[in-house]
Amino acid sequence: MRSIVRYAVFAFLPGAALITPVTAAPDGNHGTPCLYTLRDAPPDAPKFSDWPVRAMTTTHRVSISLRHNPQARLFRTVLRQASQQEPDFAGHYKIAVWGCGASCTDWGIIDLATGKVVLDESLRGIGGANIGPETETPDYWGLRFRKDSALLIVVGAPREDDRRDGIAYYHWTGKAFRLLRFVNAGSICKRSTG
Repeated sequence: MRSIVRYAVFAFLPGAALITPVTAAPDGNHGTPCLYTLRDAPPDAPKFSDWPVRAMTTTHRVSISLRHNPQARLFRTVLRQASQQEPDFAGHYKIAVWGCGASCTDWGIIDLATGKVVLDESLRGIGGANIGPETETPDYWGLRFRKDSALLIVVGAPREDDRRDGIAYYHWTGKAFRLLRFVNAGSICKRSTG
């Protein structure tokens, strides 16, 4: 039997490979792909209700500030469009999402009170080659969040790094993300198949 190697082409992100072979599933089983969803998370994983914030509505629209974040200038159109919408994360923040290639989601946060844009380089470019179908289709593939919670759930591989493939839970402090828990895709596959 011949072995077939598939290739995925990724967007131009600092530190990301341009052409990377799609390797075996995280469970090591070359014959069966390991697909996982948020439903496969352990029952004791952080929940949105563990990190409540007061959800706000905005009556005015803010101009985004690009001076302090040169990387944000590259995505100014989508960031400006998102800044004119209602908050959808951690009270008064808006998450803007755009594509970065096949099975890849890039994103940033806009503080709708100040216009400040945050692009966390360690969490951008979420690869989702192993993400399975959800029962509910989220608006933002690879990201799960709520307006009334400071919890962000990343499903996939940030920076398209297979070692980081899985489900990660982050608390937004208002300035940065703090990792609460990481569940490796390989452990999810082992638990769901056996």
